[in-house]
Amino acid sequence: MRDYGDPEEGTDLEEFEESRPELPTNDSGIGSSSGGQSSGNPYLDRTCEDYKVGIVCALPKELLAIRALFDDVNPDDIIIPERDSNYYALGCIGRHNVVAACLPSREYGISAATDVIIHMMRTFPVEFCLLVGIGGGVPSEKKYIRLGDVVVSHPDGIYPGVVQYDLGKAREWNVFELVGGLGRPPPFILKAITKLESDTNRSCQPLQMKAYINQIARVDSLYQHPGREFDQLFPAGSRHKSNRTTCSDCGDGEIREDRESTDPKVHYGVIASGNKLIKDAQLRDELGAAYNAICVEMEAAGTMNRVACLVIRGICDYADSHKNDVWQEYAAATAATYAKYLLSVVRNNQVLDRSLMMPADSSGPIKRRRTVTSLPPPKKLRPS
Repeated sequence: MRDYGDPEEGTDLEEFEESRPELPTNDSGIGSSSGGQSSGNPYLDRTCEDYKVGIVCALPKELLAIRALFDDVNPDDIIIPERDSNYYALGCIGRHNVVAACLPSREYGISAATDVIIHMMRTFPVEFCLLVGIGGGVPSEKKYIRLGDVVVSHPDGIYPGVVQYDLGKAREWNVFELVGGLGRPPPFILKAITKLESDTNRSCQPLQMKAYINQIARVDSLYQHPGREFDQLFPAGSRHKSNRTTCSDCGDGEIREDRESTDPKVHYGVIASGNKLIKDAQLRDELGAAYNAICVEMEAAGTMNRVACLVIRGICDYADSHKNDVWQEYAAATAATYAKYLLSVVRNNQVLDRSLMMPADSSGPIKRRRTVTSLPPPKKLRPS
Protein backbone atom coordinates (compact mmCIF):
# COMPACT_ATOMS: atom_id res chain seq x y z
CA MET A 1 0.00 0.00 0.00
CA ARG A 2 1.24 3.47 -0.78
CA ASP A 3 1.97 5.99 1.95
CA TYR A 4 -0.36 8.99 1.74
CA GLY A 5 0.67 10.82 4.87
CA ASP A 6 0.21 10.98 8.60
CA PRO A 7 -2.06 8.20 9.92
CA GLU A 8 -3.22 10.39 12.80
CA GLU A 9 -5.18 12.50 10.33
CA GLY A 10 -7.73 9.67 10.40
CA THR A 11 -7.81 8.73 6.72
CA ASP A 12 -8.90 5.20 5.93
CA LEU A 13 -6.15 4.37 3.45
CA GLU A 14 -7.73 1.22 2.06
CA GLU A 15 -10.99 3.03 1.38
CA PHE A 16 -9.01 5.91 -0.10
CA GLU A 17 -7.16 3.53 -2.44
CA GLU A 18 -10.38 1.90 -3.64
CA SER A 19 -12.13 5.17 -4.42
CA ARG A 20 -9.13 6.96 -5.83
CA PRO A 21 -8.83 7.11 -9.64
CA GLU A 22 -5.65 5.86 -11.24
CA LEU A 23 -3.12 8.51 -12.14
CA PRO A 24 -0.94 8.38 -15.25
CA THR A 25 2.70 7.50 -14.71
CA ASN A 26 4.16 9.62 -17.48
CA ASP A 27 7.20 11.80 -16.74
CA SER A 28 5.86 14.87 -14.98
CA GLY A 29 6.77 18.47 -15.25
CA ILE A 30 9.80 18.13 -17.52
CA GLY A 31 9.76 21.13 -19.78
CA SER A 32 7.12 23.70 -20.52
CA SER A 33 3.70 22.71 -21.73
CA SER A 34 0.98 24.48 -23.63
CA GLY A 35 -1.65 23.09 -21.27
CA GLY A 36 -4.70 21.02 -22.04
CA GLN A 37 -8.45 20.72 -21.69
CA SER A 38 -9.94 20.03 -18.28
CA SER A 39 -10.29 16.32 -17.63
CA GLY A 40 -12.96 16.74 -14.96
CA ASN A 41 -10.71 14.74 -12.66
CA PRO A 42 -9.63 16.74 -9.55
CA TYR A 43 -6.45 14.70 -9.30
CA LEU A 44 -5.41 15.67 -12.82
CA ASP A 45 -6.60 19.28 -13.06
CA ARG A 46 -3.80 20.77 -11.00
CA THR A 47 -2.34 24.19 -11.66
CA CYS A 48 0.77 25.96 -10.42
CA GLU A 49 -1.32 27.29 -7.52
CA ASP A 50 -1.66 23.77 -6.11
CA TYR A 51 2.06 23.36 -5.36
CA LYS A 52 3.11 24.74 -1.98
CA VAL A 53 6.08 22.48 -1.21
CA GLY A 54 9.32 22.84 -3.14
CA ILE A 55 12.34 20.54 -3.25
CA VAL A 56 15.67 21.70 -4.68
CA CYS A 57 18.50 19.32 -5.57
CA ALA A 58 21.99 20.12 -6.84
CA LEU A 59 22.58 16.94 -8.85
CA PRO A 60 20.45 14.77 -11.15
CA LYS A 61 21.21 11.72 -8.98
CA GLU A 62 19.63 13.56 -6.04
CA LEU A 63 16.52 14.46 -8.02
CA LEU A 64 16.20 10.87 -9.23
CA ALA A 65 16.05 9.68 -5.62
CA ILE A 66 13.26 12.17 -4.85
CA ARG A 67 11.25 11.23 -7.94
CA ALA A 68 11.56 7.54 -7.13
CA LEU A 69 9.71 8.25 -3.86
CA PHE A 70 6.79 10.14 -5.40
CA ASP A 71 3.59 8.41 -4.30
CA ASP A 72 2.11 9.63 -7.57
CA VAL A 73 3.59 11.35 -10.60
CA ASN A 74 1.56 14.35 -11.69
CA PRO A 75 0.91 15.09 -15.38
CA ASP A 76 2.98 17.64 -17.27
CA ASP A 77 0.17 19.82 -18.57
CA ILE A 78 0.96 22.80 -16.36
CA ILE A 79 1.89 26.01 -18.15
CA ILE A 80 5.37 27.22 -17.17
CA PRO A 81 6.21 30.88 -17.98
CA GLU A 82 8.80 31.34 -20.71
CA ARG A 83 11.00 33.39 -18.39
CA ASP A 84 11.32 30.38 -16.06
CA SER A 85 14.41 28.42 -17.13
CA ASN A 86 13.92 25.62 -14.60
CA TYR A 87 12.73 22.12 -15.46
CA TYR A 88 10.35 20.63 -12.93
CA ALA A 89 9.30 17.22 -11.68
CA LEU A 90 5.77 17.30 -10.27
CA GLY A 91 4.37 14.69 -7.94
CA CYS A 92 2.74 13.82 -4.64
CA ILE A 93 4.45 12.88 -1.40
CA GLY A 94 1.93 12.01 1.25
CA ARG A 95 -0.81 14.64 1.13
CA HIS A 96 1.45 17.24 -0.46
CA ASN A 97 1.77 18.31 -4.07
CA VAL A 98 5.51 18.70 -4.55
CA VAL A 99 7.47 20.61 -7.18
CA ALA A 100 11.10 19.52 -7.49
CA ALA A 101 13.90 21.13 -9.47
CA CYS A 102 17.60 20.59 -10.02
CA LEU A 103 20.49 22.99 -10.60
CA PRO A 104 21.72 23.21 -14.22
CA SER A 105 24.18 20.51 -15.25
CA ARG A 106 27.66 21.10 -13.81
CA GLU A 107 26.62 24.32 -12.07
CA TYR A 108 27.08 24.38 -8.32
CA GLY A 109 27.11 26.74 -5.40
CA ILE A 110 25.11 29.49 -3.77
CA SER A 111 24.43 31.59 -6.88
CA ALA A 112 23.07 28.66 -8.91
CA ALA A 113 20.82 27.58 -6.03
CA THR A 114 19.52 31.12 -5.60
CA ASP A 115 18.61 31.33 -9.29
CA VAL A 116 16.66 28.05 -9.17
CA ILE A 117 14.68 29.00 -6.07
CA ILE A 118 13.84 32.48 -7.42
CA HIS A 119 12.36 31.01 -10.62
CA MET A 120 10.50 28.33 -8.67
CA MET A 121 8.90 30.90 -6.37
CA ARG A 122 7.85 33.09 -9.29
CA THR A 123 6.05 30.20 -10.97
CA PHE A 124 4.72 28.31 -7.93
CA PRO A 125 3.37 29.73 -4.64
CA VAL A 126 5.92 27.69 -2.67
CA GLU A 127 5.50 28.24 1.07
CA PHE A 128 8.47 26.20 2.19
CA CYS A 129 11.31 24.32 0.58
CA LEU A 130 13.49 21.31 1.32
CA LEU A 131 17.07 21.27 0.06
CA VAL A 132 17.74 17.57 -0.40
CA GLY A 133 21.00 15.97 -1.49
CA ILE A 134 24.53 15.05 -0.47
CA GLY A 135 27.10 16.74 1.75
CA GLY A 136 30.38 16.21 3.55
CA GLY A 137 30.37 15.00 7.13
CA VAL A 138 32.28 16.62 10.00
CA PRO A 139 32.95 13.72 12.37
CA SER A 140 33.73 14.45 16.02
CA GLU A 141 33.49 12.97 19.48
CA LYS A 142 30.09 14.60 19.94
CA LYS A 143 28.59 13.45 16.64
CA TYR A 144 29.86 10.07 15.45
CA ILE A 145 28.82 10.63 11.86
CA ARG A 146 29.18 7.84 9.32
CA LEU A 147 28.93 7.75 5.55
CA GLY A 148 25.30 7.30 4.57
CA ASP A 149 23.98 9.05 7.67
CA VAL A 150 21.63 12.02 7.33
CA VAL A 151 22.30 15.53 8.65
CA VAL A 152 19.36 17.92 9.06
CA SER A 153 19.84 21.66 9.62
CA HIS A 154 18.73 22.59 13.11
CA PRO A 155 19.36 25.61 15.37
CA ASP A 156 22.24 25.17 17.82
CA GLY A 157 23.01 27.97 20.26
CA ILE A 158 23.39 31.27 18.40
CA TYR A 159 23.40 29.54 15.03
CA PRO A 160 20.11 29.17 13.13
CA GLY A 161 20.87 25.85 11.43
CA VAL A 162 22.94 27.02 8.45
CA VAL A 163 26.03 29.25 8.57
CA GLN A 164 27.57 30.85 5.49
CA TYR A 165 31.17 30.48 6.57
CA ASP A 166 32.71 32.51 3.71
CA LEU A 167 30.54 35.63 4.18
CA GLY A 168 32.32 38.15 6.37
CA LYS A 169 35.37 40.33 6.85
CA ALA A 170 39.01 39.27 6.90
CA ARG A 171 40.64 41.22 9.72
CA GLU A 172 44.29 41.54 10.71
CA TRP A 173 45.96 38.92 12.88
CA ASN A 174 44.22 36.13 11.01
CA VAL A 175 40.79 37.08 12.32
CA PHE A 176 37.73 36.35 10.18
CA GLU A 177 34.56 38.10 11.24
CA LEU A 178 31.37 36.33 10.27
CA VAL A 179 28.79 38.96 9.31
CA GLY A 180 25.04 38.59 8.91
CA GLY A 181 22.89 35.56 9.40
CA LEU A 182 20.53 33.14 7.72
CA GLY A 183 16.92 32.25 8.46
CA ARG A 184 15.91 29.49 10.85
CA PRO A 185 13.73 26.57 9.76
CA PRO A 186 10.04 27.45 10.19
CA PRO A 187 8.53 26.52 13.58
CA PHE A 188 6.11 23.95 12.14
CA ILE A 189 9.04 22.05 10.63
CA LEU A 190 10.90 22.08 13.95
CA LYS A 191 7.73 20.75 15.60
CA ALA A 192 7.50 18.00 12.98
CA ILE A 193 11.11 17.06 13.79
CA THR A 194 10.18 16.97 17.49
CA LYS A 195 7.32 14.63 16.67
CA LEU A 196 9.66 12.27 14.82
CA GLU A 197 12.21 12.33 17.64
CA SER A 198 9.59 11.73 20.36
CA ASP A 199 7.66 9.02 18.53
CA THR A 200 7.18 6.01 20.78
CA ASN A 201 7.36 3.85 17.65
CA ARG A 202 10.83 5.14 16.72
CA SER A 203 11.94 1.54 16.29
CA CYS A 204 9.82 1.51 13.12
CA GLN A 205 11.68 4.47 11.62
CA PRO A 206 14.69 2.47 10.35
CA LEU A 207 12.34 -0.09 8.80
CA GLN A 208 10.39 2.61 6.98
CA MET A 209 13.57 4.35 5.81
CA LYS A 210 15.01 1.05 4.62
CA ALA A 211 11.84 0.38 2.63
CA TYR A 212 12.16 3.77 0.94
CA ILE A 213 15.85 3.20 0.17
CA ASN A 214 15.02 -0.17 -1.38
CA GLN A 215 12.32 1.54 -3.45
CA ILE A 216 14.95 3.91 -4.87
CA ALA A 217 17.46 1.09 -5.40
CA ARG A 218 14.92 -0.75 -7.55
CA VAL A 219 15.27 2.12 -10.03
CA ASP A 220 19.09 1.93 -9.97
CA SER A 221 21.17 -0.54 -7.97
CA LEU A 222 23.87 2.12 -7.42
CA TYR A 223 21.64 3.49 -4.65
CA GLN A 224 22.26 0.43 -2.47
CA HIS A 225 24.58 0.55 0.55
CA PRO A 226 28.16 0.30 -0.81
CA GLY A 227 29.53 -1.76 2.10
CA ARG A 228 31.19 -0.75 5.36
CA GLU A 229 34.65 -1.56 3.99
CA PHE A 230 34.41 1.61 1.89
CA ASP A 231 33.77 3.80 4.94
CA GLN A 232 37.26 4.93 5.93
CA LEU A 233 38.21 7.99 7.97
CA PHE A 234 41.81 9.13 7.60
CA PRO A 235 43.70 11.37 10.05
CA ALA A 236 43.34 15.07 9.24
CA GLY A 237 47.00 15.27 8.20
CA SER A 238 46.74 12.38 5.72
CA ARG A 239 46.85 13.48 2.07
CA HIS A 240 45.48 11.45 -0.79
CA LYS A 241 47.95 10.31 -3.45
CA SER A 242 46.87 12.54 -6.31
CA ASN A 243 47.61 10.01 -9.05
CA ARG A 244 45.53 7.26 -7.46
CA THR A 245 41.81 6.62 -7.83
CA THR A 246 41.71 4.54 -4.64
CA CYS A 247 43.20 5.02 -1.18
CA SER A 248 45.19 1.77 -1.19
CA ASP A 249 48.50 3.68 -0.88
CA CYS A 250 47.29 6.36 1.53
CA GLY A 251 48.35 4.61 4.71
CA ASP A 252 46.10 3.31 7.41
CA GLY A 253 42.63 4.76 7.52
CA GLU A 254 40.16 4.03 10.26
CA ILE A 255 37.47 1.67 9.03
CA ARG A 256 34.56 2.84 11.14
CA GLU A 257 33.47 0.48 13.86
CA ASP A 258 30.48 -1.74 13.24
CA ARG A 259 27.00 -0.66 14.20
CA GLU A 260 24.26 -3.13 14.87
CA SER A 261 22.99 -2.47 11.34
CA THR A 262 23.80 -0.43 8.26
CA ASP A 263 20.65 1.67 8.74
CA PRO A 264 21.42 5.39 8.48
CA LYS A 265 21.26 7.53 11.59
CA VAL A 266 19.83 11.05 11.58
CA HIS A 267 21.82 13.90 13.14
CA TYR A 268 20.49 17.41 13.80
CA GLY A 269 22.76 20.45 13.91
CA VAL A 270 24.54 23.24 12.09
CA ILE A 271 25.44 22.96 8.42
CA ALA A 272 28.29 25.12 7.08
CA SER A 273 27.55 26.40 3.58
CA GLY A 274 29.85 28.22 1.17
CA ASN A 275 31.03 28.42 -2.41
CA LYS A 276 34.04 26.15 -1.86
CA LEU A 277 34.08 22.41 -2.47
CA ILE A 278 35.89 21.39 0.69
CA LYS A 279 38.48 18.63 0.32
CA ASP A 280 40.58 19.67 3.31
CA ALA A 281 40.22 17.80 6.60
CA GLN A 282 41.91 20.57 8.56
CA LEU A 283 39.50 23.23 7.25
CA ARG A 284 36.61 20.83 7.88
CA ASP A 285 37.62 20.43 11.51
CA GLU A 286 38.11 24.19 11.91
CA LEU A 287 34.55 24.81 10.70
CA GLY A 288 33.31 22.16 13.09
CA ALA A 289 35.13 23.76 16.01
CA ALA A 290 34.16 27.35 15.14
CA TYR A 291 30.46 26.90 14.36
CA ASN A 292 29.55 23.47 15.81
CA ALA A 293 29.08 22.41 12.19
CA ILE A 294 28.46 18.72 11.52
CA CYS A 295 28.16 18.97 7.72
CA VAL A 296 29.55 21.10 4.89
CA GLU A 297 27.89 21.82 1.54
CA MET A 298 27.61 24.44 -1.23
CA GLU A 299 23.99 25.47 -1.86
CA ALA A 300 22.01 26.12 1.33
CA ALA A 301 23.18 29.69 1.93
CA GLY A 302 21.56 30.72 -1.35
CA THR A 303 18.05 29.74 -0.26
CA MET A 304 17.68 30.18 3.50
CA ASN A 305 16.69 33.86 3.31
CA ARG A 306 14.56 33.42 0.18
CA VAL A 307 12.00 30.99 1.53
CA ALA A 308 11.26 29.06 4.70
CA CYS A 309 13.69 26.19 4.30
CA LEU A 310 15.15 23.02 5.78
CA VAL A 311 18.37 21.41 4.57
CA ILE A 312 18.67 17.61 4.44
CA ARG A 313 22.04 16.11 3.51
CA GLY A 314 23.10 12.50 3.12
CA ILE A 315 26.77 12.16 4.05
CA CYS A 316 28.81 10.94 1.07
CA ASP A 317 32.35 11.77 2.24
CA TYR A 318 34.34 13.34 5.06
CA ALA A 319 35.21 16.55 3.15
CA ASP A 320 38.88 15.56 2.94
CA SER A 321 41.32 14.85 0.12
CA HIS A 322 40.22 11.21 0.09
CA LYS A 323 36.67 12.00 -1.03
CA ASN A 324 35.27 10.03 -3.97
CA ASP A 325 31.91 9.23 -5.54
CA VAL A 326 31.34 5.75 -4.10
CA TRP A 327 28.76 6.85 -1.53
CA GLN A 328 27.00 9.59 -3.48
CA GLU A 329 24.00 7.62 -4.73
CA TYR A 330 23.34 5.95 -1.38
CA ALA A 331 23.70 9.27 0.45
CA ALA A 332 21.25 10.86 -2.00
CA ALA A 333 18.83 8.01 -1.23
CA THR A 334 19.07 8.44 2.54
CA ALA A 335 18.47 12.20 2.25
CA ALA A 336 15.43 11.68 0.00
CA THR A 337 14.14 9.04 2.39
CA TYR A 338 14.26 11.40 5.36
CA ALA A 339 12.55 14.13 3.30
CA LYS A 340 9.63 11.81 2.60
CA TYR A 341 9.51 10.62 6.19
CA LEU A 342 9.37 14.22 7.42
CA LEU A 343 6.64 15.24 4.98
CA SER A 344 4.51 12.36 6.24
CA VAL A 345 4.00 14.22 9.54
CA VAL A 346 3.54 17.73 8.10
CA ARG A 347 -0.10 18.66 7.62
CA ASN A 348 -1.38 20.62 4.63
CA ASN A 349 -2.90 23.32 6.83
CA GLN A 350 0.54 23.95 8.37
CA VAL A 351 2.03 24.58 4.94
CA LEU A 352 -0.75 27.05 4.13
CA ASP A 353 -0.50 29.02 7.40
CA ARG A 354 2.00 31.85 6.86
CA SER A 355 2.00 32.69 10.58
CA LEU A 356 3.83 29.40 11.15
CA MET A 357 6.67 30.28 8.79
CA MET A 358 8.75 32.75 10.82
CA PRO A 359 10.19 32.30 14.31
CA ALA A 360 7.91 33.70 17.00
CA ASP A 361 10.70 35.92 18.38
CA SER A 362 11.76 37.40 15.06
CA SER A 363 10.23 39.46 12.29
CA GLY A 364 12.82 38.19 9.85
CA PRO A 365 15.92 36.02 9.57
CA ILE A 366 17.99 35.91 12.74
CA LYS A 367 21.25 37.81 12.33
CA ARG A 368 24.37 37.02 14.33
CA ARG A 369 28.00 38.05 14.28
CA ARG A 370 30.86 35.76 15.21
CA THR A 371 34.57 36.54 15.36
CA VAL A 372 36.93 33.60 15.02
CA THR A 373 40.31 34.44 16.52
CA SER A 374 41.81 31.02 16.98
CA LEU A 375 40.59 27.48 16.66
CA PRO A 376 41.42 24.56 18.93
CA PRO A 377 43.18 21.54 17.40
CA PRO A 378 40.87 18.73 16.30
CA LYS A 379 40.20 16.14 18.97
CA LYS A 380 40.87 12.47 18.47
CA LEU A 381 37.81 10.89 16.91
CA ARG A 382 36.19 7.93 18.58
CA PRO A 383 32.74 6.34 18.64
CA SER A 384 30.19 7.77 21.03
